[in-house]
Amino acid sequence: MPIIGIALALTSPVPISLIGIRQGTYKAFLAVAFVSATLFLLFEGAGSVSFILGAGFLGIAFGAAVKKTNSAGEAILGLIIASVISKLMFMGFMVYTRGHNPFAFDESSVNALISSLNSSGVSEDILKTVMRQISLLTPSLLTMAAGLDAFINYLLVSKIESKRQNRGALPINVNSADEETNEITKIHPVPAFEQWSFPRSLLAAFFTAFLITLFDASSSSGVLYSAELNLKILTSVMFFIQGLSFVWWFMLFKNFSYWVSLSFLFILPLMPVFSMGLIIAGIADITIDLREKIRRVNK
Repeated sequence: MPIIGIALALTSPVPISLIGIRQGTYKAFLAVAFVSATLFLLFEGAGSVSFILGAGFLGIAFGAAVKKTNSAGEAILGLIIASVISKLMFMGFMVYTRGHNPFAFDESSVNALISSLNSSGVSEDILKTVMRQISLLTPSLLTMAAGLDAFINYLLVSKIESKRQNRGALPINVNSADEETNEITKIHPVPAFEQWSFPRSLLAAFFTAFLITLFDASSSSGVLYSAELNLKILTSVMFFIQGLSFVWWFMLFKNFSYWVSLSFLFILPLMPVFSMGLIIAGIADITIDLREKIRRVNK
């Protein structure tokens, strides 16, 4: 059941997104108002506000991102920003209504967890350290959750509109007509995984984290330490994805069997040594464009 709840939470902006793309922002606002009013009548204020700050805000932002951008990457980046804002507003709402940040370090919760794990021999100091680290990682965790939000919603809407086109309801190239302006909104397809590539500016973020480590090596708390920790996590995740994309591209380039390639793609991340290798491969691919060099060597 928790899996179903997570899936519904991740995909809840899709209906509003489709209304915004097909019928315009005004109709999307009306849909959000109608659903939030219904939720208010059924569950009072909390459910209504949660919907507005979550699915409602993201659904409207999705339509705007698709119309104002020129590629899937730009649209997804806009959605990530909107999702982060949405989650921050929800956190603010939780602080205002319940008096605490659900992502903040909670001493009483840790103590309760320690008492329940006494029989397993978990050290109190270790558990408190882990909880503090998780609290410090709130920015990167929010950003990764926002990235997952954005990607899943963009992919779903793109697929739905593509099927609509195939049924003959739309013109070419996954387009959707905005009824407010009678203009055609083009939903750019998500690139194939072997074509994924992050910009070189990601290296600057990585080296910034490295410099913070040099100048603030003795600190294990504070703003600089939190910034360093979050930059390391976010850049490492993106380098890892880049490395995985490169490995997938290389196996396709060398005509590996599809199922063998897919097996490698799932097995490699599970092994710590290969996971670090994927991060290094991602850094190398962004820095010197390994794919282009391999193409030249094999000409």
